[in-house]
Amino acid sequence: MEINKEKKTSLKEQELFYDNYWANLNSFSSYKVIRVTKIMKLLNEIRKSISYPTIIDLGCGDGRSVPIWNLFGKTTGFELSTSAVETARQNFPFVKFLSGDATDTRLPDGSFDVVISHEVIEHIENQEAYLSECARIINQNGFLIITTPNKYYFERTKGGNYSNQPIEKILLPSELKGLVENKFKILKSETVVVAKGDSGIYKFLNNRFFVGTLNTLGLYFILNEIIQKQMLGVHICFLAQKQ
Repeated sequence: MEINKEKKTSLKEQELFYDNYWANLNSFSSYKVIRVTKIMKLLNEIRKSISYPTIIDLGCGDGRSVPIWNLFGKTTGFELSTSAVETARQNFPFVKFLSGDATDTRLPDGSFDVVISHEVIEHIENQEAYLSECARIINQNGFLIITTPNKYYFERTKGGNYSNQPIEKILLPSELKGLVENKFKILKSETVVVAKGDSGIYKFLNNRFFVGTLNTLGLYFILNEIIQKQMLGVHICFLAQKQ
């Protein structure tokens, strides 16, 4: 009997895809605004221990977020797509951008105080190698900020994961936790964006009567506490420190 095997996408095929994917500089989606705001808050917390950190955005796309991080510390953008990097250099000439493989950056050990991984790990085939590379280029006691779609949410949402990129390996919060804890100590684990799934617990969380009652009683914050405690949001966000 023939066994179906998932087709592997070569690094070159991925680069060509992202050359096209990042061809046009589009405005931020509402979800991205929320994630960027969360990352800014975490960078501000990091500045309590490192006043002006060196930062790398690993998988920065067309670089649209990198100037924001640059307000918090000296920031470098890193992206697989050489075309996207050229676009970023043209649009943001005051920031350094590099191109290459995020699992093998060729950067020196301990090059940065902070690695930002913003919706990247789910598009990496070898996620262990990716996090090992993050750890290698972070200074001792430096920080990792990582966001990624929440598999638990998307398994309970009509249509599933909406990204449709060459590699889609979205993770459960427990799976991401296990991967990150191999190299880092997790300081904060949160979910980002209020969940509006279609099945399971999301039917209860989105019930109009339930939500209306909480609003009437001034207790809507309880719903957000449930979502955060149980990691039910659309995206996972961890702040971790290299040990």
